[in-house]
Amino acid sequence: MNIKPSQQYFVTLKWHLLLVIFICYIPHIATEPAWLFITFLSAIAYRLTADYFNYPPIPVSIRISLFILVCCILLYGGDIFSVGFFIRCLLTFIILKCLEIHTIRDLKVLIICNFFLIFSALIVIQELWIIIYLLGAILANLSIMLKLSSSEVTLRQITSKTSQQLLIAIPLSILLFFVFPRIEPLWNVPAISKGSTGFNETMSPGSISELFNDDSAVMQITFKNSPIMNGYWRGIILSTYTGDSWQPSWYRNSSFFPLQELKENETADYEILLEPNQKKWLFYAGYPIAGASNLLFLSDHGLIRQNKEPITERFAYSLKVQPASYKILNRKEYAETTELPNNINPRLNAWAKKQFADTHKDIKVFINFLRNYIQQQPFWYTLTPPLLDTQKNQLDSFWFDTQKGFCEHYASAVTFILRAAGIPARVILGYQGGQWNPIAHAITIQQSDAHAWLEYWQEGIGWQQLDPTMYVAPERIDQTIRNREIYLTQEDSFSMSELTWGRKMQFFLESARFFSERWLLFYSQNSQKNLLQHVGLGQWNTGDLLQAAVGFTILFFILLGLGYQWWQTRKLDSLLREYHLLQKEFRRFNISTPPSATLKQQCKALIDELPNLMPILSAFIDRYEQLRLMQFKVDSKENKNQTRELFKTLRYRLLRLKLSKLFRRSGM
Repeated sequence: MNIKPSQQYFVTLKWHLLLVIFICYIPHIATEPAWLFITFLSAIAYRLTADYFNYPPIPVSIRISLFILVCCILLYGGDIFSVGFFIRCLLTFIILKCLEIHTIRDLKVLIICNFFLIFSALIVIQELWIIIYLLGAILANLSIMLKLSSSEVTLRQITSKTSQQLLIAIPLSILLFFVFPRIEPLWNVPAISKGSTGFNETMSPGSISELFNDDSAVMQITFKNSPIMNGYWRGIILSTYTGDSWQPSWYRNSSFFPLQELKENETADYEILLEPNQKKWLFYAGYPIAGASNLLFLSDHGLIRQNKEPITERFAYSLKVQPASYKILNRKEYAETTELPNNINPRLNAWAKKQFADTHKDIKVFINFLRNYIQQQPFWYTLTPPLLDTQKNQLDSFWFDTQKGFCEHYASAVTFILRAAGIPARVILGYQGGQWNPIAHAITIQQSDAHAWLEYWQEGIGWQQLDPTMYVAPERIDQTIRNREIYLTQEDSFSMSELTWGRKMQFFLESARFFSERWLLFYSQNSQKNLLQHVGLGQWNTGDLLQAAVGFTILFFILLGLGYQWWQTRKLDSLLREYHLLQKEFRRFNISTPPSATLKQQCKALIDELPNLMPILSAFIDRYEQLRLMQFKVDSKENKNQTRELFKTLRYRLLRLKLSKLFRRSGM
C-alpha cells in the first residue's frame, strides 16, 4: 500500500466512515432505485481503490459532469415535491461527497449527513425492527465521532461511551413519549407509498384468484369478546355492472357521514391494525355504529377515513358494531341494484327469469333452488378456470359452458341472475377467514384470504349475505384450495400444547410485533389520560401535561447530573476521596500551598496561619506518620480504614472550628 505514515490515520478514518455510511444506507436498498445503489457501491469501491493506490483527486471537470448527469437523472425520475425525491437528493449528495474526502472537514460533513440518512429511514420503513436499526446506526455514527476526536481511543472504549450516551437518551425518550401531550402535529410528513395493493376497485374474472398465493398480511384484528372465526370482512360494495366487470358507485356519491366517536367509557368490539394497501376503503364486519380515528361510513358504500385518502401507512382503528337494521329501498337504490346492461348475457338473463317464475317468484325458494343447482351441476371451484369465450357474454360462457371459476365468477354470475329476476343484489369485495394466533388472541388476514360474495335484498328482512362458493360440492373444489381451508380450520382449533416449537416461536414473534405496533398506534389523547388516571394522577389537560413534560425533563437532567457526580465519586478510592475532602477544609482557611505540597507541609502552612491549631495538627501529623510507617507491617485494609477515620476526624474538627468563628463574627 503506497500510503505515507502521516496519512495512515486519516485513511483509517475514511474507511471507518465508509462502513458507517453503508450501514446508514441499508434501509434504503429496498425502496430506492437500483441504479442509485449501484452508483453508491461504485463510489465506495472507487474511494477504497483510490486510497489503496494513492490516486490523485478527480479533476473538477469530471466532478461537475457527474453532478450534472445525476441531477438530470433525479429530475427525470420522479416528482420533485415528493419525500422520496428529497431522500434521493440526500443519497446523491452523500455518494458524490464520498468521491472527494480530502480533509477532516469532509469527514464531519458526512457524519452530519449520516444522521439525516438514519432518521429518514423512519419515513421509508415503519416497522418495529427499525428501532433496533436506529440504535445500531446511531452507535456506529457516534463511534466515528469519538474516533475523530481521539485517535487513541480503543474499540472497547468507543462501544462503552456510545452505549452510555444511548442509555441516557432512552429513558428520557420513553418518559417524554408517555408524558408529552398527544396533540395533532402542526405539519405532517407525507409517507412514501408502499405495501401490498391487494385487489382493485373493480372486479372481473381472474382479478382475485391471482392473490391466492400472496401471503402478505393485510390486517390483524383483536376482539373484545369471542373472536369472529372464518368471518367475512367487507371492504367495498360493487353495484354497477358494465358487462365485463363490476365497479363501485360510491365515488358518484360523496355523502358519507361521520361515524360516531367512541366515548371514553366505551369499549370497541374489535380493533384493526391495517397494513398500507394504496386504497381508500377500510374493512369491517357487522354494522358499525361507533368508532375511533375519525371515520366516515355509508351503509350502501363502505367505510373510509375522514380525509378520504388512500392508506399509505399503517392505520389503526376500532369499531363498535351491531346487527344491521331493516331499511326500505328507495326508488333510486332499487334501480341501481337491479340495473343490467342491455343485450348482455342473454342466455343467463332468460334462464334466470324462467327459474324465478317457476319458483312462483318466492325469493327464499329461489335462493334454495340456486343452492341446489350449484351443488348438483358440475361446477368447479378452481384457481385456474378456462378463459371465457366472449367479452360481452362472459357469464353465459361460465354458467352454461365452462362451469369452472373462482369466487369472483360465482359472485358475479349469481348477482346477475338475481338482478335479472328483479331482485336487488350487489357484489361485496373483502376478505374471508384468517389465521388465528392463540398467543396474541388475534386474527391475521392475508392477501390470499381475498374473497368476493354478494348481498340480496328481501322485503321485510333487508340485505342478506350469500356466498355461492359454499354450495360447490367438496369433491369439485381444487385440492390446493381445499388443503388451505383444511389447514386454517385445523389451526383455529389447535391449543398451544399441540403446536410445534417452531410454530409457537413464530406466533410469539408475531404477537410481540403486533401488540407493540398496535399499542403505539392506539396511544392517543384518551389513552394518555386513562394511563395518567390509572397511576393516580387524575385529569390533566394539555397545559398541565406540557408543564409536566418540561418539569420532568429538567428533573431528569438534574438527577442525571447528581447521579453522574455520585458515580464519579464512587469510582475514586475511599481514602483518596477522604483526602480530597480534607484538602477542601484546608482551603476554607485561605492557606496557599502548591499542588505538590505534602500533607505535613499543608498542616505547617495552616499552623503558621492559625497558631492555636498547633496541638490538634501536631497530634494529627504524628498519628498519620505512625499509620504510614505501619501500613506494610499490619493488615493493609485495617490500616487504610484507620487512616480514613483519622482524616475524617480532623475534617470534622476543622469544620466545627470554622463554623464557630463564623458564629462569633455574626454575634450569635
